[in-house]
Amino acid sequence: TYTSSDSSIAWVDSLGHVQIACAGSVDLTAMQMGDYKYAPTSAITKSVTFTKANPTVAVSAGEITYGQPAGEVVLTEITGNLPGTVALVDVAPDSVLDAGVYDLKVRFTPEDICAYNTVERMVTVVVNKATQTIVWAQEQTTLKVDETIELTAAASSGLPLTYAFTNCNITIDGNQMTGSEAGDVLIIAFQPGNENYLPTVVVMQAFLVEDVTPVPTAERQVAASPSLDELNEFGQK
Repeated sequence: TYTSSDSSIAWVDSLGHVQIACAGSVDLTAMQMGDYKYAPTSAITKSVTFTKANPTVAVSAGEITYGQPAGEVVLTEITGNLPGTVALVDVAPDSVLDAGVYDLKVRFTPEDICAYNTVERMVTVVVNKATQTIVWAQEQTTLKVDETIELTAAASSGLPLTYAFTNCNITIDGNQMTGSEAGDVLIIAFQPGNENYLPTVVVMQAFLVEDVTPVPTAERQVAASPSLDELNEFGQK
């Protein structure tokens, strides 16, 4: 017969095999109780130390898009299949990484921490550029020569826009457009992107620049209470 000083660590089954439940040190004792022919033996005790195993684990990482926090990277254990959890080590879950390719450290924590060590691995994380769009709800599309209006186009990323136009009867400074000559003009808005954003699709808006209408002036101002002679004189003119 065998006995264990701590069966939560290890014990000996009926076949004489040591069953290990957890890392640690334990005393295993063997003896023979004897029978009608033999007296009992002396007990023999052996101290045994069991160490935690290193799990065999490989981890893959899914892709994310700029703007998503690092904690949304999907980490998958692809070998070993030992129950546990995988988490990024050096990057805070709420941090936002620039678009690019990163080699990041992850830690695998087994559910059975009594028998298995935690292990660290490296994974490649791809952060893709984000898409952006242009919203242009321009209310005023007609202006006069020398008049300045604001172009209301805006990129969802907040990045500045680039403008092109089909007629040189306007000038654009920032988002301020000034009419210089009468005529139609088609303005094209575009955002070329940067290290974190893809370029936008172009958006177009038609405008009309009108001539300034001259204000006619009377050749003669009629008095508040004109005489008949004054009215006749003004009418003849």
